[in-house]
Amino acid sequence: MRQVLRAVVVGLFAGGILGTAAFAAHAMTYGTWSNFTSNSVGYRNQSGVDSASRAITVLQRLDHGQADPGKMGGKTRMYWSGGTLCAASVERLNDTPTTLWSLQINTNCGGLVYSRGYTMAWNGGGWYNLATDKSPTIGTL
Repeated sequence: MRQVLRAVVVGLFAGGILGTAAFAAHAMTYGTWSNFTSNSVGYRNQSGVDSASRAITVLQRLDHGQADPGKMGGKTRMYWSGGTLCAASVERLNDTPTTLWSLQINTNCGGLVYSRGYTMAWNGGGWYNLATDKSPTIGTL
């Protein structure tokens, strides 16, 4: 009985560590926030990447409530560490009122990668486009 209990405890402990490691391996790593103003409204954007070859672009509206549908958007892109484009989304816009918009792509890029997208905010007569800062480079050779 004691050996069975020990095996269960060791199994649970090992599973917890391995499960945590697997989760941590796919945690999104983000670049810095960039603040900007469009049509007197404050925004900020950033890009992220993870080791599962996912990239994300995030746009947050900081004041004046929610943006109407079709007033916020952007494009997500993933690059290899040398700067060559590996994958990109199409441009997308928010389809519901929101203060936080994001677009994620799943790729098979592999290797050392980073994300750098751009965001779009309606300024009353056109679009204000701003590239995100580059995310950290992650991955393996």
